[in-house]
Amino acid sequence: MCSSSAEVRPDVLRLLGVVLLWFVTRSDRTALIAAAVTYVLGVPVLLLVVWVVAAEGGAGGGGIVEDGAALDEALLGGFGEAALGRAVALPGALVFQAALNWSFALTMFLLGLVAGRRGLLARPEENRRLWQRLLLLAGVVGLPAALTSAALFTRADLTTDDGGLQQVLAVAIGFTTAPALTGGYIALAALGTRSRLLAVMAPAGRMSLTGYLGESILLAAIVCGWGLGLLGQLTAFPASMVALGVWAGLEVFAKTWLTRFRYGPLEWVLRAWSYRQIPPDAPLARRTGRQLTPRAWERGCRTTHRYLLMLSTVARTTRSR
Repeated sequence: MCSSSAEVRPDVLRLLGVVLLWFVTRSDRTALIAAAVTYVLGVPVLLLVVWVVAAEGGAGGGGIVEDGAALDEALLGGFGEAALGRAVALPGALVFQAALNWSFALTMFLLGLVAGRRGLLARPEENRRLWQRLLLLAGVVGLPAALTSAALFTRADLTTDDGGLQQVLAVAIGFTTAPALTGGYIALAALGTRSRLLAVMAPAGRMSLTGYLGESILLAAIVCGWGLGLLGQLTAFPASMVALGVWAGLEVFAKTWLTRFRYGPLEWVLRAWSYRQIPPDAPLARRTGRQLTPRAWERGCRTTHRYLLMLSTVARTTRSR
């Protein structure tokens, strides 16, 4: 994932997942109190970060990443240069993201734990009033704040001192109000459980890990220098179309894959690691349990190789223009 210097957002969710294990054996009341406390603690931390950045003159224009220009230059280089650039930017970005995101992410984890225990999504028709309230909250608070955050973030000029402050402020607004918008998404899903749209999107939900990493890989190939090298060349509308195209492509891939296989490819790997044994269905085995023959495996490898060669040719042609 490397669409810009602002997108170096290391994942602190693994650590929070370990913290969540402690609450598994605690009551719902304890989890809800902890969710409220962590959210309240996160707000002053965000305000402190914004104040520090403002006091330092906009973080020198760096924003989330200390030297965004250097990272952008690295991302437009080869694969090794991009990887090295991200590795250099990672420590500072990790500290920044942990400071801003830990409390709100843990809040959502705890709320999700309670929702799962109470079966809110298992029986969505029994909680229509809750979903309606969440939709109202999302419309009044979540959506306007998200649009404000996006406008500030995309218009931040990191070559100026104010650009760094503007970017940090955008992230702070987004993190603070994200639970309200997330509640709206959940409410829409709960109220539309029988809709055709959700039925179409269901396979991607069963392959969420593959989809999550697949987005990163595809967007990296489009944006980074070792791929199409379109970093900084797309305006808002073309970038939105690219994002929708990647999403739609992964939806089609998930539906096609799950008509033939029981698990997504990375879900199979995760399941094998979690249970310390090979799942009954290999990642390239059909639902019938029949294992893929060596000849079919070789054919699949050749197809993948041809696809990578085609992508490389397109990238070279685009960059030469």
